[in-house]
Amino acid sequence: MTIRVSIVFLCVLSGLLAQPRSSSAQLDQPKKQAASESKLIRIFALENLQASYAQAAIMPMLGSDSQTILTADEQTNSLLARGTDEDLQVIEAIVQRLDSVKPVEQATDDDMTFVTYELRYAAADEASNLLSGVMRQQRGSSLRISSDNRLNRLFVYGNQTHHKDIQELLNEIDAPKKSGESKVLKFDHTEKNASSWARILMGAANDIGVDLEIMPEMDIAVVRGTEQAVNSFTGSAAQLLKSVDGVSSEAPGVEQDMVVSCVWFVTAEEASELPERYRAIAGRASQFGLSNLKLVSQLMARAQVSSTVTSSFQVGGKVEGDYQFECEGDIGAGTNGQVRLNVNLQVRESAANANPRVGARPTTSQAHVQMQVTPGKPTIIASTPVEGMQSLFVIEVLADGQ
Repeated sequence: MTIRVSIVFLCVLSGLLAQPRSSSAQLDQPKKQAASESKLIRIFALENLQASYAQAAIMPMLGSDSQTILTADEQTNSLLARGTDEDLQVIEAIVQRLDSVKPVEQATDDDMTFVTYELRYAAADEASNLLSGVMRQQRGSSLRISSDNRLNRLFVYGNQTHHKDIQELLNEIDAPKKSGESKVLKFDHTEKNASSWARILMGAANDIGVDLEIMPEMDIAVVRGTEQAVNSFTGSAAQLLKSVDGVSSEAPGVEQDMVVSCVWFVTAEEASELPERYRAIAGRASQFGLSNLKLVSQLMARAQVSSTVTSSFQVGGKVEGDYQFECEGDIGAGTNGQVRLNVNLQVRESAANANPRVGARPTTSQAHVQMQVTPGKPTIIASTPVEGMQSLFVIEVLADGQ
Protein backbone atom coordinates (compact mmCIF):
# COMPACT_ATOMS: atom_id res chain seq x y z
CA MET A 1 0.00 0.00 0.00
CA THR A 2 2.80 2.39 0.87
CA ILE A 3 4.54 1.78 -2.45
CA ARG A 4 1.36 2.53 -4.41
CA VAL A 5 0.80 5.81 -2.61
CA SER A 6 4.43 6.83 -3.02
CA ILE A 7 4.31 6.19 -6.74
CA VAL A 8 1.16 8.23 -7.12
CA PHE A 9 2.73 11.09 -5.19
CA LEU A 10 5.79 10.98 -7.40
CA CYS A 11 3.72 11.01 -10.54
CA VAL A 12 1.70 13.99 -9.41
CA LEU A 13 4.72 15.85 -8.10
CA SER A 14 6.59 15.14 -11.34
CA GLY A 15 3.72 16.66 -13.24
CA LEU A 16 3.87 19.69 -11.02
CA LEU A 17 7.62 20.12 -11.52
CA ALA A 18 7.24 19.72 -15.25
CA GLN A 19 4.89 22.67 -15.52
CA PRO A 20 6.43 25.84 -17.00
CA ARG A 21 7.32 28.63 -14.63
CA SER A 22 4.87 31.44 -14.27
CA SER A 23 5.47 34.64 -16.20
CA SER A 24 6.38 37.84 -14.42
CA ALA A 25 2.81 39.08 -14.92
CA GLN A 26 1.50 36.01 -13.10
CA LEU A 27 4.01 36.52 -10.29
CA ASP A 28 2.67 40.02 -9.78
CA GLN A 29 -0.86 38.75 -8.98
CA PRO A 30 -2.02 39.24 -5.39
CA LYS A 31 -0.78 36.63 -2.95
CA LYS A 32 -4.33 35.89 -1.84
CA GLN A 33 -5.35 34.78 -5.36
CA ALA A 34 -2.21 32.69 -5.79
CA ALA A 35 -2.84 30.96 -2.51
CA SER A 36 -6.44 30.17 -3.45
CA GLU A 37 -5.29 28.53 -6.71
CA SER A 38 -2.51 26.44 -5.15
CA LYS A 39 -3.14 22.74 -5.50
CA LEU A 40 -3.03 20.31 -2.59
CA ILE A 41 -3.17 16.52 -2.47
CA ARG A 42 -5.20 14.42 -0.07
CA ILE A 43 -6.06 10.75 0.27
CA PHE A 44 -9.46 9.70 1.64
CA ALA A 45 -9.65 6.14 2.94
CA LEU A 46 -13.16 4.64 2.72
CA GLU A 47 -14.56 2.12 5.18
CA ASN A 48 -18.05 1.33 3.89
CA LEU A 49 -18.43 2.82 0.43
CA GLN A 50 -16.79 1.46 -2.69
CA ALA A 51 -14.25 3.93 -4.08
CA SER A 52 -15.54 3.86 -7.66
CA TYR A 53 -19.08 4.66 -6.51
CA ALA A 54 -17.82 7.54 -4.40
CA GLN A 55 -15.88 8.95 -7.34
CA ALA A 56 -18.94 8.66 -9.62
CA ALA A 57 -21.11 10.46 -7.07
CA ILE A 58 -18.69 13.29 -6.28
CA MET A 59 -17.37 14.25 -9.71
CA PRO A 60 -20.69 15.67 -11.08
CA MET A 61 -20.93 17.94 -8.03
CA LEU A 62 -17.60 19.61 -8.74
CA GLY A 63 -18.77 21.06 -12.05
CA SER A 64 -17.43 20.71 -15.57
CA ASP A 65 -15.02 23.64 -15.15
CA SER A 66 -13.42 22.25 -11.99
CA GLN A 67 -9.67 21.61 -12.11
CA THR A 68 -9.88 19.06 -9.29
CA ILE A 69 -8.54 15.61 -10.06
CA LEU A 70 -10.25 12.68 -8.29
CA THR A 71 -8.92 9.15 -8.69
CA ALA A 72 -10.37 5.93 -7.23
CA ASP A 73 -8.00 3.23 -5.97
CA GLU A 74 -10.00 0.01 -5.73
CA GLN A 75 -7.23 -2.05 -4.15
CA THR A 76 -6.90 0.25 -1.14
CA ASN A 77 -10.54 1.47 -1.42
CA SER A 78 -9.50 5.10 -1.23
CA LEU A 79 -9.79 8.33 -3.18
CA LEU A 80 -6.84 10.47 -4.24
CA ALA A 81 -7.84 14.12 -4.69
CA ARG A 82 -5.79 17.02 -6.04
CA GLY A 83 -7.29 20.52 -5.91
CA THR A 84 -7.58 23.74 -3.97
CA ASP A 85 -8.04 23.69 -0.22
CA GLU A 86 -11.65 24.82 -0.66
CA ASP A 87 -12.41 21.99 -3.09
CA LEU A 88 -10.78 19.43 -0.80
CA GLN A 89 -12.88 20.61 2.13
CA VAL A 90 -16.04 20.10 0.07
CA ILE A 91 -14.89 16.64 -1.00
CA GLU A 92 -14.09 15.74 2.60
CA ALA A 93 -17.59 16.70 3.74
CA ILE A 94 -19.18 14.65 0.96
CA VAL A 95 -16.98 11.63 1.66
CA GLN A 96 -17.87 11.73 5.35
CA ARG A 97 -21.54 11.73 4.51
CA LEU A 98 -21.36 9.02 1.87
CA ASP A 99 -19.14 6.77 3.93
CA SER A 100 -21.06 7.16 7.19
CA VAL A 101 -23.73 4.49 6.54
CA LYS A 102 -22.60 0.94 7.15
CA PRO A 103 -23.96 -1.63 4.68
CA VAL A 104 -26.53 -4.07 6.00
CA GLU A 105 -25.51 -6.75 3.56
CA GLN A 106 -23.68 -7.05 0.28
CA ALA A 107 -25.65 -5.81 -2.69
CA THR A 108 -26.89 -8.57 -4.96
CA ASP A 109 -28.84 -6.44 -7.43
CA ASP A 110 -27.25 -5.83 -10.79
CA ASP A 111 -28.92 -2.42 -11.12
CA MET A 112 -27.58 -0.78 -7.93
CA THR A 113 -26.59 2.78 -8.79
CA PHE A 114 -25.58 6.01 -7.08
CA VAL A 115 -27.91 8.96 -7.65
CA THR A 116 -27.54 12.52 -6.37
CA TYR A 117 -30.73 14.47 -5.65
CA GLU A 118 -30.42 18.25 -5.47
CA LEU A 119 -33.07 19.77 -3.21
CA ARG A 120 -34.60 23.20 -3.78
CA TYR A 121 -37.01 23.69 -0.90
CA ALA A 122 -36.51 20.96 1.72
CA ALA A 123 -33.50 20.75 4.05
CA ALA A 124 -31.23 17.86 3.14
CA ASP A 125 -30.85 16.44 6.66
CA GLU A 126 -34.62 16.55 7.31
CA ALA A 127 -35.36 14.89 3.97
CA SER A 128 -32.73 12.21 4.65
CA ASN A 129 -34.16 11.42 8.08
CA LEU A 130 -37.68 11.18 6.70
CA LEU A 131 -36.71 9.00 3.75
CA SER A 132 -34.63 6.72 5.97
CA GLY A 133 -37.65 6.18 8.21
CA VAL A 134 -40.08 5.60 5.36
CA MET A 135 -37.73 3.29 3.45
CA ARG A 136 -36.41 1.40 6.45
CA GLN A 137 -38.15 -1.82 5.36
CA GLN A 138 -36.07 -1.78 2.18
CA ARG A 139 -32.75 -1.43 4.00
CA GLY A 140 -32.18 -5.16 3.56
CA SER A 141 -31.29 -4.56 -0.09
CA SER A 142 -28.27 -2.34 0.71
CA LEU A 143 -30.18 0.92 0.27
CA ARG A 144 -28.09 3.84 1.56
CA ILE A 145 -29.25 7.41 2.07
CA SER A 146 -27.00 10.24 3.19
CA SER A 147 -27.05 14.03 2.88
CA ASP A 148 -24.94 17.16 2.81
CA ASN A 149 -26.49 20.35 4.16
CA ARG A 150 -23.92 22.68 2.61
CA LEU A 151 -24.76 21.45 -0.86
CA ASN A 152 -28.36 20.64 0.15
CA ARG A 153 -28.21 17.34 -1.67
CA LEU A 154 -29.09 13.72 -1.02
CA PHE A 155 -26.88 10.80 -1.98
CA VAL A 156 -28.73 7.55 -2.54
CA TYR A 157 -27.26 4.17 -3.38
CA GLY A 158 -30.01 1.75 -4.42
CA ASN A 159 -31.75 -0.09 -7.20
CA GLN A 160 -34.33 1.19 -9.67
CA THR A 161 -37.25 0.51 -7.33
CA HIS A 162 -35.58 2.48 -4.53
CA HIS A 163 -34.92 5.47 -6.77
CA LYS A 164 -38.49 5.41 -8.15
CA ASP A 165 -39.99 5.43 -4.64
CA ILE A 166 -37.60 8.13 -3.43
CA GLN A 167 -38.34 10.36 -6.42
CA GLU A 168 -42.09 10.08 -5.75
CA LEU A 169 -41.53 11.03 -2.11
CA LEU A 170 -39.28 13.94 -3.03
CA ASN A 171 -41.97 15.28 -5.35
CA GLU A 172 -43.98 15.88 -2.18
CA ILE A 173 -41.18 16.66 0.28
CA ASP A 174 -39.29 19.08 -1.96
CA ALA A 175 -42.31 20.92 -3.39
CA PRO A 176 -42.84 24.65 -2.85
CA LYS A 177 -45.37 25.51 -0.19
CA LYS A 178 -48.55 26.60 -1.90
CA SER A 179 -50.05 28.11 1.23
CA GLY A 180 -49.47 27.68 4.92
CA GLU A 181 -47.63 24.72 6.39
CA SER A 182 -46.89 21.36 4.76
CA LYS A 183 -45.71 18.19 6.46
CA VAL A 184 -45.07 14.58 5.50
CA LEU A 185 -46.10 12.26 8.33
CA LYS A 186 -45.05 8.65 8.88
CA PHE A 187 -47.50 6.30 10.57
CA ASP A 188 -46.98 2.78 11.88
CA HIS A 189 -49.79 0.27 11.96
CA THR A 190 -50.31 -3.48 12.20
CA GLU A 191 -51.86 -5.72 9.58
CA LYS A 192 -54.98 -5.84 11.74
CA ASN A 193 -55.69 -2.14 11.48
CA ALA A 194 -54.12 -1.45 8.06
CA SER A 195 -57.56 -0.88 6.51
CA SER A 196 -58.65 1.51 9.26
CA TRP A 197 -55.85 4.04 9.72
CA ALA A 198 -56.39 5.88 6.42
CA ARG A 199 -60.11 6.31 7.12
CA ILE A 200 -59.38 7.65 10.61
CA LEU A 201 -56.89 10.19 9.26
CA MET A 202 -59.32 11.42 6.63
CA GLY A 203 -61.96 11.92 9.32
CA ALA A 204 -59.52 13.90 11.48
CA ALA A 205 -58.41 16.00 8.49
CA ASN A 206 -62.00 16.87 7.62
CA ASP A 207 -62.74 17.76 11.22
CA ILE A 208 -59.72 20.04 11.64
CA GLY A 209 -59.86 21.54 8.16
CA VAL A 210 -56.62 20.48 6.43
CA ASP A 211 -55.87 18.97 3.03
CA LEU A 212 -54.65 15.38 3.29
CA GLU A 213 -53.08 13.13 0.67
CA ILE A 214 -52.51 9.54 1.80
CA MET A 215 -49.93 7.18 0.27
CA PRO A 216 -50.96 3.90 1.98
CA GLU A 217 -48.39 1.75 0.23
CA MET A 218 -45.68 3.70 2.08
CA ASP A 219 -47.67 4.36 5.28
CA ILE A 220 -47.28 8.13 4.91
CA ALA A 221 -49.60 11.10 4.56
CA VAL A 222 -48.97 14.62 3.25
CA VAL A 223 -50.94 17.24 5.18
CA ARG A 224 -51.29 20.89 4.14
CA GLY A 225 -52.95 23.83 5.81
CA THR A 226 -52.26 26.66 8.19
CA GLU A 227 -49.45 26.07 10.66
CA GLN A 228 -51.90 25.88 13.55
CA ALA A 229 -54.19 23.43 11.72
CA VAL A 230 -51.30 21.17 10.63
CA ASN A 231 -49.89 21.04 14.16
CA SER A 232 -53.35 20.30 15.55
CA PHE A 233 -53.85 17.51 13.02
CA THR A 234 -50.45 16.00 13.76
CA GLY A 235 -51.21 15.74 17.46
CA SER A 236 -54.79 14.51 16.99
CA ALA A 237 -53.84 11.89 14.40
CA ALA A 238 -51.10 10.46 16.60
CA GLN A 239 -53.55 10.08 19.51
CA LEU A 240 -56.24 8.52 17.33
CA LEU A 241 -53.91 5.92 15.85
CA LYS A 242 -52.64 4.78 19.25
CA SER A 243 -55.84 2.85 19.82
CA VAL A 244 -56.91 2.19 16.25
CA ASP A 245 -57.49 -1.50 17.02
CA GLY A 246 -60.44 -0.64 19.29
CA VAL A 247 -63.93 -0.46 17.80
CA SER A 248 -65.98 1.00 20.65
CA SER A 249 -65.70 2.11 24.24
CA GLU A 250 -68.67 -0.16 24.98
CA ALA A 251 -68.67 -3.93 25.12
CA PRO A 252 -69.31 -5.74 21.79
CA GLY A 253 -72.98 -5.84 20.90
CA VAL A 254 -74.07 -3.23 23.46
CA GLU A 255 -76.39 -0.62 21.95
CA GLN A 256 -75.96 3.08 22.68
CA ASP A 257 -78.73 5.62 22.16
CA MET A 258 -77.37 8.48 20.06
CA VAL A 259 -78.74 11.65 18.47
CA VAL A 260 -77.63 12.76 15.00
CA SER A 261 -77.81 16.54 14.59
CA CYS A 262 -77.75 18.02 11.07
CA VAL A 263 -77.30 21.81 10.98
CA TRP A 264 -77.67 24.27 8.09
CA PHE A 265 -75.91 27.66 8.25
CA VAL A 266 -76.00 30.51 5.74
CA THR A 267 -74.00 33.72 5.50
CA ALA A 268 -75.69 36.90 6.69
CA GLU A 269 -75.01 40.60 6.32
CA GLU A 270 -74.36 40.87 10.03
CA ALA A 271 -73.05 38.37 12.54
CA SER A 272 -75.70 36.67 14.67
CA GLU A 273 -75.45 35.00 18.05
CA LEU A 274 -74.75 31.28 17.67
CA PRO A 275 -75.07 28.52 20.26
CA GLU A 276 -71.81 28.16 22.16
CA ARG A 277 -71.10 24.70 20.76
CA TYR A 278 -71.03 26.12 17.20
CA ARG A 279 -68.83 29.16 17.78
CA ALA A 280 -65.72 27.21 16.83
CA ILE A 281 -67.42 26.26 13.55
CA ALA A 282 -67.98 29.95 12.82
CA GLY A 283 -64.26 30.54 13.21
CA ARG A 284 -63.37 27.71 10.83
CA ALA A 285 -65.90 28.84 8.23
CA SER A 286 -63.37 31.42 7.00
CA GLN A 287 -61.49 28.53 5.33
CA PHE A 288 -64.46 28.26 2.98
CA GLY A 289 -64.69 32.02 2.45
CA LEU A 290 -67.72 32.30 4.71
CA SER A 291 -68.39 34.81 7.50
CA ASN A 292 -71.26 36.04 9.68
CA LEU A 293 -72.97 32.66 9.93
CA LYS A 294 -76.67 32.40 10.67
CA LEU A 295 -78.28 29.15 11.83
CA VAL A 296 -81.15 28.35 9.47
CA SER A 297 -82.27 24.91 10.58
CA GLN A 298 -81.28 22.09 12.89
CA LEU A 299 -82.61 18.55 12.43
CA MET A 300 -82.22 15.87 15.09
CA ALA A 301 -82.72 12.14 14.62
CA ARG A 302 -82.33 9.36 17.20
CA ALA A 303 -80.53 6.13 16.42
CA GLN A 304 -78.93 3.23 18.25
CA VAL A 305 -75.24 2.54 17.75
CA SER A 306 -73.81 -0.94 18.18
CA SER A 307 -70.52 -2.57 17.33
CA THR A 308 -72.40 -5.29 15.47
CA VAL A 309 -75.39 -3.47 13.93
CA THR A 310 -75.77 -0.43 11.67
CA SER A 311 -78.86 1.71 12.29
CA SER A 312 -80.68 3.96 9.82
CA PHE A 313 -82.06 7.42 10.50
CA GLN A 314 -84.19 9.90 8.55
CA VAL A 315 -85.47 13.35 9.46
CA GLY A 316 -86.74 16.42 7.63
CA GLY A 317 -88.49 19.70 8.15
CA LYS A 318 -89.70 22.88 6.50
CA VAL A 319 -87.41 25.91 6.56
CA GLU A 320 -88.28 29.60 6.22
CA GLY A 321 -88.27 30.65 2.58
CA ASP A 322 -90.29 27.57 1.52
CA TYR A 323 -87.46 25.05 1.57
CA GLN A 324 -87.43 21.48 2.81
CA PHE A 325 -84.26 20.39 4.66
CA GLU A 326 -83.77 16.60 4.81
CA CYS A 327 -81.12 14.43 6.43
CA GLU A 328 -80.90 10.63 6.18
CA GLY A 329 -78.31 7.87 6.39
CA ASP A 330 -76.97 5.16 8.65
CA ILE A 331 -74.74 5.10 11.70
CA GLY A 332 -72.53 2.45 13.26
CA ALA A 333 -69.62 2.00 15.64
CA GLY A 334 -66.27 3.23 14.42
CA THR A 335 -62.79 3.01 15.92
CA ASN A 336 -61.30 4.67 18.96
CA GLY A 337 -64.70 5.59 20.40
CA GLN A 338 -65.80 7.30 17.20
CA VAL A 339 -68.93 6.58 15.18
CA ARG A 340 -69.16 5.89 11.47
CA LEU A 341 -71.63 7.90 9.41
CA ASN A 342 -73.03 7.57 5.92
CA VAL A 343 -75.08 10.76 5.41
CA ASN A 344 -77.18 12.29 2.64
CA LEU A 345 -78.21 15.95 3.03
CA GLN A 346 -80.75 17.57 0.72
CA VAL A 347 -82.34 21.01 0.46
CA ARG A 348 -85.47 20.90 -1.66
CA GLU A 349 -87.82 23.57 -2.88
CA SER A 350 -91.25 23.24 -1.24
CA ALA A 351 -94.05 21.75 -3.32
CA ALA A 352 -96.00 25.02 -3.31
CA ASN A 353 -93.19 26.74 -5.19
CA ALA A 354 -92.40 23.90 -7.57
CA ASN A 355 -92.92 24.38 -11.31
CA PRO A 356 -95.47 21.76 -12.40
CA ARG A 357 -93.84 21.55 -15.82
CA VAL A 358 -90.60 20.50 -14.22
CA GLY A 359 -92.02 18.30 -11.46
CA ALA A 360 -92.73 18.58 -7.79
CA ARG A 361 -90.05 19.41 -5.21
CA PRO A 362 -86.89 19.58 -7.33
CA THR A 363 -83.63 19.14 -5.44
CA THR A 364 -81.87 22.46 -4.98
CA SER A 365 -78.70 21.23 -3.27
CA GLN A 366 -77.39 17.97 -1.84
CA ALA A 367 -74.30 16.44 -0.23
CA HIS A 368 -73.23 12.89 0.51
CA VAL A 369 -70.40 11.96 2.88
CA GLN A 370 -68.94 8.86 4.52
CA MET A 371 -66.78 9.56 7.54
CA GLN A 372 -65.98 8.95 11.19
CA VAL A 373 -66.80 11.60 13.77
CA THR A 374 -66.09 12.06 17.46
CA PRO A 375 -69.28 12.21 19.54
CA GLY A 376 -69.91 15.69 20.89
CA LYS A 377 -67.71 17.42 18.31
CA PRO A 378 -69.41 19.35 15.44
CA THR A 379 -67.93 18.54 12.04
CA ILE A 380 -68.19 20.49 8.77
CA ILE A 381 -69.27 18.15 6.00
CA ALA A 382 -70.07 20.45 3.07
CA SER A 383 -70.00 24.05 1.83
CA THR A 384 -72.26 24.75 -1.13
CA PRO A 385 -74.54 27.52 -2.47
CA VAL A 386 -78.31 27.08 -2.11
CA GLU A 387 -80.26 29.33 -4.46
CA GLY A 388 -77.49 31.91 -4.28
CA MET A 389 -77.04 31.63 -0.51
CA GLN A 390 -73.58 30.50 0.59
CA SER A 391 -74.32 27.61 2.93
CA LEU A 392 -72.37 25.48 5.39
CA PHE A 393 -73.61 22.08 6.59
CA VAL A 394 -72.47 20.63 9.90
CA ILE A 395 -73.15 17.27 11.52
CA GLU A 396 -72.80 16.29 15.15
CA VAL A 397 -73.42 13.02 17.02
CA LEU A 398 -74.45 13.27 20.65
CA ALA A 399 -75.21 10.77 23.36
CA ASP A 400 -78.96 10.82 24.01
CA GLY A 401 -79.61 13.42 26.69
CA GLN A 402 -76.31 15.28 26.10
